[in-house]
Amino acid sequence: EDRRVLGAFAAQAAVALDRQRLVGQAQEARELAESDRFRTALLAAVSHDLRTPLAGIKASVTSLRSHDVTWSETDREALLEGIEEGADRLAALIGNLLDMSRLNTGTVVPMIRETDLDEVVPMALSGVPEGSVELDIPETLPMVAVDRGLLERIVANIVENAVKYSPEGCPVLVSAGSLHDRVVLRVVDRGPGVPDTAKEHIFEPFQRLGDAPRGAGVGLGLAVARGFTEAIRAALTAEDTPGGGLTMVLTLPRTAAGPPAPPAERGGG
Repeated sequence: EDRRVLGAFAAQAAVALDRQRLVGQAQEARELAESDRFRTALLAAVSHDLRTPLAGIKASVTSLRSHDVTWSETDREALLEGIEEGADRLAALIGNLLDMSRLNTGTVVPMIRETDLDEVVPMALSGVPEGSVELDIPETLPMVAVDRGLLERIVANIVENAVKYSPEGCPVLVSAGSLHDRVVLRVVDRGPGVPDTAKEHIFEPFQRLGDAPRGAGVGLGLAVARGFTEAIRAALTAEDTPGGGLTMVLTLPRTAAGPPAPPAERGGG
């Protein structure tokens, strides 16, 4: 009788082990499929976005080195500007690829410390054209508890994305205000906006709108921004801009020091 009971338990244990093994194999298969999908999308996107600026740089350099044409100063400046723009696009692409790799491998280790937004945000705007952004960052804002380097990359990616989709002559508004135990940064554009059904998808890698402007990149900027935001225990969401456009809302934790902020104080936007 004992042998029969033990045999029944052994059979059930074998079934449970087989089920566990099959579940593990299915999970591995899903992970492999996801990895293959990621690599395929990466190669397809990067191959195009690498070739385009490289082709432009190559053409401009070849033209400048040609002895068959005498270029005017205006033409030379235009060709050099094209080289600079192509190099900037390549640098941004490689930077986002490295950042996404760090996020995927879990090697992002934030160094949280007290930080002034009005010191970090202007540094994050060095890559956007002059006059394309309006700033409204009060000096009286409470300090936030973040990693300064990651916050700079977050803001830079959000603002650069907003500038790309904003109509000419409509600068992006970057404003901030305090709310309870948080500081909220808003990046407001007047572009085409994003449907509600797509607002979360824009934070996934390789997601671009169908009418993405020239030079919009491989769709990693917002994915990197969301990943870094989660790493510093903050929040990044998208909402409609009243009157049309998209507003990125970055909610940052305040430091413990200092008096509590007014409950409904906000910056513009």
